[in-house]
Amino acid sequence: MMAAIAVGNSVDEAGSVQVTSGAGSVGGDATLAGGVGHSGAGGHVRVHSGSTTHAISSSGNVIVESAESAGHSGSVNVVSGASTSSSGDVLIATGSSSADQAGDITMRIGSSAKSGGDINLQSGDSAQRGGSLFASAGSGSVGGDVSLK
Repeated sequence: MMAAIAVGNSVDEAGSVQVTSGAGSVGGDATLAGGVGHSGAGGHVRVHSGSTTHAISSSGNVIVESAESAGHSGSVNVVSGASTSSSGDVLIATGSSSADQAGDITMRIGSSAKSGGDINLQSGDSAQRGGSLFASAGSGSVGGDVSLK
């Protein structure tokens, strides 16, 4: 069984779907959650952009961001759940390209008049063996560089 929210197709620009929670002195939450699996795996949550059949166009972007604020903007957290067994991995990757350049991954801290933010990379602690931290450049006819400043 599946519930669907959809907008019809068009030869021109197709319609959009927007789900918005209510505004108030404290705004309402919007939650998208997969189903609980009582005797098997829980349901997945997939968010993906639209594809294109046009050779010189790109597929749509997936944007996850907190809103601007006059005070403090909200955080963006990508976290796998805790587990009594093994917790899930977090993968950040770009797709491969067979004809052109593969995409970049950029981690950037915003500017500040007071103090720039830090980027912290830390492997996991353990009572037995702590996690390792690896950095390697890509291989090719001319290998990539690893530089730390």
